[in-house]
Amino acid sequence: MTSGVDADFDAYYSSISSRLYVIFGSTLTVIGTISAILSCIVFGQNSLRQNPGSIYLIAFNAANLLVILLTLLPVVIANITNIDASLYNVLFCKIEFYLRLVCPILSRHYLVLASIDRVLVTSSNTLTRQRSTHRLAYWSIAGVTFITVVFCSHLLVGVNIIQLYPGFNFCHYEAGNYMSFAVYSNLIITGIEPCLLLSMFAILTLKNLHRIHVRPVNTTVTVMNTHRSKDRTLTIIFLSEIMSFIISTLPVVTMEIYQQITQYQIKDARREVIERFLMYVTFLLTFVHPATSFYLNLTVSKAFRHNTIQLFYKGGRYDITHGSQSQNLRAITIAVRPIKQ
Repeated sequence: MTSGVDADFDAYYSSISSRLYVIFGSTLTVIGTISAILSCIVFGQNSLRQNPGSIYLIAFNAANLLVILLTLLPVVIANITNIDASLYNVLFCKIEFYLRLVCPILSRHYLVLASIDRVLVTSSNTLTRQRSTHRLAYWSIAGVTFITVVFCSHLLVGVNIIQLYPGFNFCHYEAGNYMSFAVYSNLIITGIEPCLLLSMFAILTLKNLHRIHVRPVNTTVTVMNTHRSKDRTLTIIFLSEIMSFIISTLPVVTMEIYQQITQYQIKDARREVIERFLMYVTFLLTFVHPATSFYLNLTVSKAFRHNTIQLFYKGGRYDITHGSQSQNLRAITIAVRPIKQ
């Protein structure tokens, strides 16, 4: 900072961003963990797991859980304790940075796979619909996981603890051509590309749904109503997930593009502070989508609400039945116990 006033300005915005992560970040961590676990349980039910779309949603929510626990939680803990281990341990820096990139990539590209599946399922062509299979789902998820893990492995070498000035360290890319490659590839893979693909597949899905809606109803296919109903439920969920993702991701993508455009401009200290603050806030907003997925599904899908209520009802009924059976067994045991002479 060039003056005490600028130092106070920096401290003020740093304090605000820290409080945001402590309060809002902690809240997202709690509700996000619950959201991801409940979503995996609901979509893992036999009635839904028979549909290949549920496989993508299980993988998507499992990745969301990793995003919350391995990406957001360490940042929240660092802001609460004012201790960031990644600034002092090189190995921890590399691993945390690697996970911070891999987990969101997996989550977003599982959603892309799911949107492709919805395009196939809503197609008016029978052969195209038949391409949506469990086998394709498992292989697609495995392929995306393998490619992501291997592609991001360069971070384990190219990321290090950088000293900006004495007393101020941060975990970041090594300077030079590698930094340019890493920054632009990160911007494209985690932001621009998923937004474009999801928008495109959402439009194609809506077009397919419109074609199905305007076509005359064929009474010979009424036996497929149950299956189509599940497909329609998953399609509504996918479209709402896409909208939520784009809304929560666009701000940080916009900020990253802005920073790349203006990186060679001369900026005063206050402008740098404000830009850094906006980057922190928009980065935090990206966790809103994975943290609220379950609650969004409850809101937009009546069938999802029904499955959730049914899940809890079965669990409660099992506990009651199990308890009454145990009491009956104890009563029978007491009744048949031989009397000691």
